[in-house]
Amino acid sequence: MKEKITQFVTTHKHIGVLALGILIVASVAVATTRKGEAPALETPVVEEVATETVAAPVSDVTPSFSEVVAMYEGKMLTFGADCKADIAEMVQPAGTTVMLFNESDTARSFMVGDLAYTAGARKYRTAKLTTSGTVAVSCDGVKVATITVQ
Repeated sequence: MKEKITQFVTTHKHIGVLALGILIVASVAVATTRKGEAPALETPVVEEVATETVAAPVSDVTPSFSEVVAMYEGKMLTFGADCKADIAEMVQPAGTTVMLFNESDTARSFMVGDLAYTAGARKYRTAKLTTSGTVAVSCDGVKVATITVQ
């Protein structure tokens, strides 16, 4: 068998070297396994890398409802059980985000200009006022307020 391997290696040098290496590795593994031991594996070297602990960004904190109400003070419309807004007319600069708070026990559909919003019972949504002009606000299809965007 050794002669055949030598002849093969001579004829096909690149394949022969690979085959010879495989045969050597296989015979070592078989010999070791016969003794009842698993083949020895080298432990890879792992380079230790320093890590830095970073605090979570503040934006991950969800504000409480009272904090949200404070953020939207003067920019909030509250809709009661009758779907009427607490403020019939409001003036806001362009780019302002207003809060639509559904104070009722049922879900409501709102329209701010051409944009539709739905808020569950005792939930709120926000709407950004992007262009100047008069914007109608409706609750469940009925106009209940007007926002003048400057």
